[in-house]
Amino acid sequence: MPLHVQGSKELINVFDEDGVFRLAFMPFVFPLVVDANALRDEIIRMATYGTRTILANAANYGVIRLFCAGHVVTEVAEHLREWAEEKNLDPGLAESVWTETYLRLLRGVVVPTAELWTDVEAARLTLLATPGIGDPDDLPTANLALLLGAPLLSKDPKPLTAVYGDGLVYSAHIDWLDALSAGGDIGAFGRALYGLVLIGAVFGMAGVDAAQALLKLVPWPIAVGLSGLAAVAFWRFVPPDTKNKIVRGTKTGARVGLELLGDVMTNYAEARKEFNALAAPSSDPSDFEHSLSADATLTRSCLYYVARHPQPQLSASELHDHLQGRLEVPAGEKKLRAVLRSTPSFVEVYKGRFQLGEGLPSGDAARLLDN
Repeated sequence: MPLHVQGSKELINVFDEDGVFRLAFMPFVFPLVVDANALRDEIIRMATYGTRTILANAANYGVIRLFCAGHVVTEVAEHLREWAEEKNLDPGLAESVWTETYLRLLRGVVVPTAELWTDVEAARLTLLATPGIGDPDDLPTANLALLLGAPLLSKDPKPLTAVYGDGLVYSAHIDWLDALSAGGDIGAFGRALYGLVLIGAVFGMAGVDAAQALLKLVPWPIAVGLSGLAAVAFWRFVPPDTKNKIVRGTKTGARVGLELLGDVMTNYAEARKEFNALAAPSSDPSDFEHSLSADATLTRSCLYYVARHPQPQLSASELHDHLQGRLEVPAGEKKLRAVLRSTPSFVEVYKGRFQLGEGLPSGDAARLLDN
């Protein structure tokens, strides 16, 4: 069975009933921003062929995070029936795909209105906001892609130009988007996604969830260190006969597992290079630190790093530890906490911990579907 078909059988389960997201089982997550037209194409394709795309599978496994501006959800809900009828599809089937798959994968983000852009970015956004030249309706989506430093999944040249500027290679961008919407391979990125799907299939999502729960309690470096200590203790203290039996029984499986993990991580590193090449230009905080105010730099840094962190909820203390040494502007815990609470993009999911965006089925935007 093809891996993308196998992945299509996994339940959509990226956040709980309170809209709180689960941990990503990797050291770095790929954030993507989607517009209504990209979601339309995804929904129509899945309704037509009955299997999830690479994009949907990758989002379900936590490889990528799908973000959107609030108006995108409203636009899809308003036009979905019309889109389905244009393609001679059952509107009920399209609505089912929307509510049971893509709506559950999206993080709805309130886009900040504060001045957070460089002069070059502001000039491009001004053109997009100008009727007759750009399209003001696309302004929140382009803003969000710039602020997160994330690729924008769209086929509309106007918001793409606002995000990428003169560096936009439209045909290459569309080819990449088309590949994400298919069930085939797309180079290193596709192979990395399939590898993680395969790991989920081998160990089961229960095992992945258990590992995620453990990593919530034990950070990655400590987990690696403890694993090393356990290996040393095994070789030093376990009797030779017992050790030989264990080694013989697990040797083949361990070799296969290590080879699989090695392949996944190699492709993952290549995928990260591909992703960075597709991200909005000048998106890393180091690129704009000297062209924005200290407060704007901190705000954008929080947006950038939380969007990529495997732990979807971070406290000001954890974010402080992550940013320490990366920025020249002051970034104390108290200041970071104030930034998180004053930026509408962040939700304080429980005391002292914040996540970027909200799980839409529990949000106001999703409830528009019921009206």
